[in-house]
Amino acid sequence: MRTIFNTRFNLPYTDIIDPRIPLITDSLIAGYDMLSNRDFSGRNNHFDWSGTFNAQGAVLLNDASHIIQTPVIEQEEMTIITCWNITADSTNSSLFNNLDTSGTNYKGTRLSKLSTNNGQLDIAKGSAGTLSSMASGVSGGWTVRAWSWNNSTLRDIQHSGTIGHSVALTARAMNTARGYSINGVASGVPGGSITAGNTGTLGFMCFYDEFMDTDTAKSRMDVIANIMATRGVSVP
Repeated sequence: MRTIFNTRFNLPYTDIIDPRIPLITDSLIAGYDMLSNRDFSGRNNHFDWSGTFNAQGAVLLNDASHIIQTPVIEQEEMTIITCWNITADSTNSSLFNNLDTSGTNYKGTRLSKLSTNNGQLDIAKGSAGTLSSMASGVSGGWTVRAWSWNNSTLRDIQHSGTIGHSVALTARAMNTARGYSINGVASGVPGGSITAGNTGTLGFMCFYDEFMDTDTAKSRMDVIANIMATRGVSVP
């Protein structure tokens, strides 16, 4: 016999449920809440760096100690979700980068902040000096955005779920030899001519092996924005 009680329970400990859980999927390669170097995906893809964290995330400065080196390797389908507050200034800087310009044929990907404070995402085509490029805003306030690409399309998805920019790719050369660097590129690494870091705060970063649809991207960005709100950050 089963007895059913028409009762509502107000449990004060429900906040122990990890708010990052909706971000953890089979396609999550690495998830960083930027309160430590730990990857919460369960894959142990923790990153290396010598910088510090505050209540909002990783504190970014433009020096060698503040370059984050991840073990994340580029996949056939990629989505990187970022949540950050990058200072607007006149520095050309590297936001995330696994570009390899050392050989005859370029490989990999790079998101840069240009001196105009416009962003530019570059995808190597596999020949020297040849990149597919897409403009996108990256600095001047707290922003959450998804950058998604496969072998035919590169696009960014805004927090509203709308596609901000989209570029057709006619060729693409992946770099599977080096993990993504965040906030600059270390000396001696052939990551292109833009290697400086930034000042600001990096609140969240997730790497997915997935070309993400807009509804999914919006849902995951909402989760990140809600987590950032608990840190006192309003992400529009």
